[in-house]
Amino acid sequence: MTAALPSSERPGPVEAAGLSLVAWLCAVAGPAIVAPPSDAVATGAGISVWPLGLTPDHQVVGGGPVRFSVRHLVTGVGVGVDGLRMLDRVVAAAAAGGEIVRVSFGPVATEVWTALGARPRPALLVDVATEARPSVAGTAAMARGTYESLIAGRRAVTARDLQLIAAAGLGDIERAATIRPLARPDEIVVAVMPLIPAAERTAGRLSRATVLAHHDEAVRQRVESRLRAAGPSDVRISVDWAGLVDVAVTATVVVEPGADREALRTAVVDHLNRTITPLGTPTAPGGRPFGEPLRVSDVHRMLEDAAPQIRYAESVGFVVDPVPAGDVRAVAAAPHRPGSWYVGTGDQVFRSGARGRGWEAVGRFPGETVRVIVPAPAATRLGMIDRPGYVVAVTRSDSGGSVVRLSTDGGETWTTLAQLAPTVVDAAWLDRTPAGVVLLATDAGLYELAVSPGATPQLVVVDPATPDRACSAVETFTSDVGCWAVAVASRAGVSLSTDGTTFAVSGAANLDVRALAVQYDSPAVVLWAGIGEADPSKPGKGCQRARMFEPTPRWESMASGWTGGSCWSIAFAGRTALAATQSGGVLVLDTAAPTPQWRVPDVNGGLPLRDRTRFEAVSALAAMADGSAVLAGGLRGIVRSTDLTRWSAAAASQTRDPITLPPTALLCSGEHTITVVDGSATPGS
Repeated sequence: MTAALPSSERPGPVEAAGLSLVAWLCAVAGPAIVAPPSDAVATGAGISVWPLGLTPDHQVVGGGPVRFSVRHLVTGVGVGVDGLRMLDRVVAAAAAGGEIVRVSFGPVATEVWTALGARPRPALLVDVATEARPSVAGTAAMARGTYESLIAGRRAVTARDLQLIAAAGLGDIERAATIRPLARPDEIVVAVMPLIPAAERTAGRLSRATVLAHHDEAVRQRVESRLRAAGPSDVRISVDWAGLVDVAVTATVVVEPGADREALRTAVVDHLNRTITPLGTPTAPGGRPFGEPLRVSDVHRMLEDAAPQIRYAESVGFVVDPVPAGDVRAVAAAPHRPGSWYVGTGDQVFRSGARGRGWEAVGRFPGETVRVIVPAPAATRLGMIDRPGYVVAVTRSDSGGSVVRLSTDGGETWTTLAQLAPTVVDAAWLDRTPAGVVLLATDAGLYELAVSPGATPQLVVVDPATPDRACSAVETFTSDVGCWAVAVASRAGVSLSTDGTTFAVSGAANLDVRALAVQYDSPAVVLWAGIGEADPSKPGKGCQRARMFEPTPRWESMASGWTGGSCWSIAFAGRTALAATQSGGVLVLDTAAPTPQWRVPDVNGGLPLRDRTRFEAVSALAAMADGSAVLAGGLRGIVRSTDLTRWSAAAASQTRDPITLPPTALLCSGEHTITVVDGSATPGS
């Protein structure tokens, strides 16, 4: 007899045959696992599957796929009547027919049972057709598994199994999701949602604050221990709480004439609360998928489905919490993710994958303030090492000192690299070792930190006379032939090193340099230094620049047209330089012009104003490499420009842009604001 298997992506011919058979058995009979038969008394029903040998279907000579069948012994787990009942289900399913699984009913040879160390018992011999394909690492098969195989012993074969084990059997977990970090294929991260008692689901609404109150570290550790015991030994499993975003809907709903508007408003709000929730929904009992974005078009359908008396909805928008709308200290473009940004404000790191039109919180560090975010640069030159997804975030603790964290998956998960007493004000990646190091500019000197957990920051002496001199910025860069160098800024000017240990002042001597940036102009490397200005009544000294990797770098002043006092940050959009200033907004300069001159922004261009003629200080600045967008951050959040002239808010709490989420996050309902209008109402009534 034969029966068809569900299609799945197979990691390799023999392993794929076994996994496909397990998938089919789970679907037709119950829990199954790839394991030899045992004489132990089972604690629950289950089926064991074990390969016995290979039988070629036909021989292929001179290339092409080699097709064959894998014969498996299928029998009950342990000794018990439950296993017999499950075998009956397998026989019934096989009778349905198909072309892949062939079930034989002949006796199993005594020698087979002896070799397996088990007593003879009722069993089936099942042949599964397969073919030779390029092999795939066994651990990668977990991420692609499509079946749900949970036997009584709670062993995990797929990433999906981990989700099911996390949510079953402990009584503390509602849902779970798994991701495999981009740069760590040997690790699986499981995001869990705590179980919420029904009594706390006020009016059907489940807020972010309510869920956070149920985060119990003991529960998280217990789930993590259970999953590590159930999972494969060659995969590291970590458990974290699912991310949560509160979103409130604002809308006007037009209803049938004469309908009870207050009753319908209540019905609409209740429907939104039941639909925008991290729990099960009316249309998806298992809950909205982790990471699924919410769009205005989705809400239109929700509103129109809330009650039959609703004609249509208009003026639909979102009020989102949290968003990066406060004091922004760090902004960075993601070099390996076109259109993606990182922003640091308060104790959170936000990420946008929609060119700054939608934001998701990907890191929260209570009691700390995010000061620096530095993604690993793309390997655009000889000698550089590509590290896609690697990001360093540095925070300042409320109790003093700095914390350096690393993410290798674009901000999804974070690992603490080091804590140090000085305040870190800037950081830069250096490809001195395969793993890489991070240089930290602090108020007590320059430090070097290896990119590995448990590493200790090492002081790098820039000036032997004052080794703990405060540094204001650090930058690294690479020549067109793969030679690297380091630049460090301080009140003494800019110091350069080509070995990372010996420094010499190169330019801007005795000037208060506040910012450094590197411009790659074909083979040339140009280092820029932004100068501070202590006197608020003066326009400032602008910037200086010099070509690197020359016998004697020649520094030139770039102060023509400068206004706004201190320069806090420099970025480049192609050949256009941008400077964040204390009171002049974002200045723009064409670096290729015969006589470069800074262009002052229009006070009506959208940058936040301090008064009628002065702009708010811009503390952070970043640009896409192709010049398609620029983000600037300050006390009032972040603004975006696509033409370097007009600016608009990039992270308003009220928006119509899609609400995007990381793959381990869920939505919660905020306080929805719904206005109900009678369909017979005339304008102005």
